[in-house]
Amino acid sequence: MTAYDEFQTLARLLVRGRFHEGRRLVADMELRGTGRGRGRYLAALFYLSVARRFPEGTEPHLVAGLVTEVRAHLDPAGEVFETRAAAVLVATALGRAEGFAEPVTAEAVSRLELLLVFHLLSVPPIGDGELDELLCAAARLAARG
Repeated sequence: MTAYDEFQTLARLLVRGRFHEGRRLVADMELRGTGRGRGRYLAALFYLSVARRFPEGTEPHLVAGLVTEVRAHLDPAGEVFETRAAAVLVATALGRAEGFAEPVTAEAVSRLELLLVFHLLSVPPIGDGELDELLCAAARLAARG
């Protein structure tokens, strides 16, 4: 099993809400030292998930609505989800980052990409076949560097 196979398994577990199993897999990967490249894979999956939800020409207010929806659904208290940083990430994935001058920390990027991918692929739920195709496409994209 390659690292990308494990990343795909991890993503599938998280999208399907099997968080405990996902945490165990991450711990196992870290113990074995096979987690290198996870950030690159997550970034690729994030990019493809955003492109899936927002086709070219999507109105900016719909993108802003996603950020509000994710925060309300996953972090209503605003303790983890940084709304402005999430808006920057989504806008960047759509090629619309102009107007966002503030930097986003690497830690925030990883956390927000994970939350956004989970939401983008589970609300509404993605079918197994489409999820498999998306996870494989993310592996190919991440492997290109």
